[in-house]
Amino acid sequence: MNLKIMTTAALCVLMLGACGNRNAKTDDAKGKPTTTTATNGKGLNADSRYGTIVSERYYGLLPAADGPGIDYDLVLIRQKGSNHGIYSLMMTYIEGENGNDVSFLETGDFAASTKDGMKYFTFTPDSESAAETFYIVEPSGDLTLVGKDLKRAASKLNYTLRRIK
Repeated sequence: MNLKIMTTAALCVLMLGACGNRNAKTDDAKGKPTTTTATNGKGLNADSRYGTIVSERYYGLLPAADGPGIDYDLVLIRQKGSNHGIYSLMMTYIEGENGNDVSFLETGDFAASTKDGMKYFTFTPDSESAAETFYIVEPSGDLTLVGKDLKRAASKLNYTLRRIK
């Protein structure tokens, strides 16, 4: 197995393990939030108004300006019915450095929003990187990268991450 696959698999196992209630504080009868900690050290504040903590995974090869593409492997953690959560994104730049693949891990928060009947996820990294927004494709649940103006790229290149079920 190559390093990229092993790293991605280990990250996903750690994040999915973090979803379990064994790491959560006990919720009291008054509906106070509980906390579940993910691998980025941040907590997902569970709220008794919402459902169980779930994870979703998305994958896609998006265009790169100076190479064959960027593999995106995205894991979202949130509560069912909630419009926010935390994420982990492994980006691998294919042939990114002297012909070798280069991987970067990004973590942060995400929030869902709606504008003109369209649904979006905005991802805000913990680092100094700029936030990115993806349009939620219905009914598949796939995600398509959009610009700050919430419009898709004019090119015919693929900017979609497929939801892995």
